[in-house]
Amino acid sequence: MKNQLIFLLLLLSLTTCRKDSVFDEHGFYGKGSAKLNGVPWSGKTGVFFKTGVWADFCYSDTCIAIHFFHRNQYGELRGKITLDHVPLHTGRHTLNYAWPVSEDVLCALSYSEWTFDGDVVTGDYSVFEQNDDNYLDITDLNLKTGDISGKFQATVVRHEFWTPAGQQPDTIRITEGTFIGKIFRE
Repeated sequence: MKNQLIFLLLLLSLTTCRKDSVFDEHGFYGKGSAKLNGVPWSGKTGVFFKTGVWADFCYSDTCIAIHFFHRNQYGELRGKITLDHVPLHTGRHTLNYAWPVSEDVLCALSYSEWTFDGDVVTGDYSVFEQNDDNYLDITDLNLKTGDISGKFQATVVRHEFWTPAGQQPDTIRITEGTFIGKIFRE
């Protein structure tokens, strides 16, 4: 009987913690929005610490990735913006190309489009030029609570792989980007 009581109390505490969690089942909390070539766009925000091989160019606990998932009315993935190799301090950060190539500018932005039931990529875009017009500005960061918010903008170009032969790559201007989120810690 004593073991059953301990098991019930443990089960109750675990389910209570899950109900109080602000994160959804995938670790997402918050919202991001922007205009893509002037068209409003929004998505759920997920903020995650980079681990393993994905933490390349990051110092311990100084690098996160911020994902914005845009879904249609049926819950199917249609677009994703990723801010990668994000430093954990406030301020304005210049965005690099798709993969960090310079140790003083690690932060990168990429955008991808999806179709069918959200499992087929139809286009992948990344920052083409490192300049002051392509930036992430972390306006608020509380490392104790994990709360983070900021602004971003960038011009991204479709990768050659996704561009039909003989056509110029598409360019998307991402403006008025804002987000709020909470860092997910496992």
